[in-house]
Amino acid sequence: MLNYFYSFFDFFLSFWWIILPFLLTYFFLEKYFSNNLKTFVKTKIKYKFFEIVFPPSTLKKIQLMDEVFISLHSSAEPFSSPKQFFTGYFPLSYIFIIFFHDKNLKFIVGVDENKEKLLKNSFYSKYPEIKFIETQNPLSKFNFNLPHPLYSGLFFNIEIKSPFNVILLKTHRDIENLPEEERVDPASHFWEIKETITNKEWLFFIIYALPILADDPALGKNWVNSYKSVIDSLVGKPKPPSPLPFSYYIHEFFRNLLVAPFKDITWTPFSSPPPPPFEFNIGKVPPENKDIIDRILHKIEKPGFLVNIKAVYLAKNDIFEKTSAYIPSLILSAFKNFAIERINNFSLSPLFKLSKNERFYDLKNFILTFGTFDSLKSNKDIVIKSKGLFKNDVSTSLSHVLNSEELSVIFHHPFKPGHPGFEKSEPPPFSLS
Repeated sequence: MLNYFYSFFDFFLSFWWIILPFLLTYFFLEKYFSNNLKTFVKTKIKYKFFEIVFPPSTLKKIQLMDEVFISLHSSAEPFSSPKQFFTGYFPLSYIFIIFFHDKNLKFIVGVDENKEKLLKNSFYSKYPEIKFIETQNPLSKFNFNLPHPLYSGLFFNIEIKSPFNVILLKTHRDIENLPEEERVDPASHFWEIKETITNKEWLFFIIYALPILADDPALGKNWVNSYKSVIDSLVGKPKPPSPLPFSYYIHEFFRNLLVAPFKDITWTPFSSPPPPPFEFNIGKVPPENKDIIDRILHKIEKPGFLVNIKAVYLAKNDIFEKTSAYIPSLILSAFKNFAIERINNFSLSPLFKLSKNERFYDLKNFILTFGTFDSLKSNKDIVIKSKGLFKNDVSTSLSHVLNSEELSVIFHHPFKPGHPGFEKSEPPPFSLS
């Protein structure tokens, strides 16, 4: 082992004058980029929070929130890597919070102050009597570290998984197609949660929603085309051959350079080979696949949002040990109402975790293994300061694409169980062009 070290050290000393400039340049660029991001987060991210109150007279159609989200989507912008490198800028999410405390249910929206006017106009256009009450970040009350002498908590990411690599949640159409007596608002379960949460408990469902363009490869993940590729696989269309990596052409160039004096050479064309022939036959598509295809086509008609959903539960220590046993099941039972059986399912994962594509993942993960929600009581390094929680997630770590209709089914003033007034409606079509 020491021999390898000495060999490397000797190599470095021999060629330090070549290696050192590259290392210094790399560290300078990393520091420059990091400082720009930190400066943007500290100085430019200024959120306002509003509690929104829906007057009973406006609660006629659940579909109105879909049109609100379509209006909010007008703020979508493409991601620019050069702009982020030089200024630290990144587009900011809307923050939608469903807040339970003391048998009360509140709806709070956080918005970048530059988009406040758009937010209010979007709501007023569909809910003329709605009220906006400016408030503080609802987690500012808990601006402390855990463990704490008074409070304990559970923190989850709410994950959406699918065997088909698509996210397809319930829409208004799913409810409208049911017989009138079976039309139940999937969000009506929030009323049951409301009656469960006492004055010693606080439960937050936090939805970060970033409007994205369908063809944006960075933020938008080119989501419309990726969903169309799922349709191709469901109808049995073979995938086109993958393009060869650039390294292949480099290797071929040097190989042909060596053998050219001795024999004729052939070059691989840069263009991708044509896809194999395919003849579509609707009769060969299984009925269950037809349903998924129909849902995908319906989804991509509406604008998309890159979304992350978190659940934060805090309680006084004297009741936490009792309530923490059933709170995860309570959270899951609420969100499972939005899933479509066989296509998607919800699950909970620890909020404090790292993705493997992060730099220094192994080191960070080693540190954070002591910071999962399983060991909150025994570790003093967990920080849940609300300012950091919100600022770190307004644009990063967003993973699921939901369209405006799917979002509106989750975030709206829910009808109470047994409410008979779910009206059919045909929202205006949205064009992606």
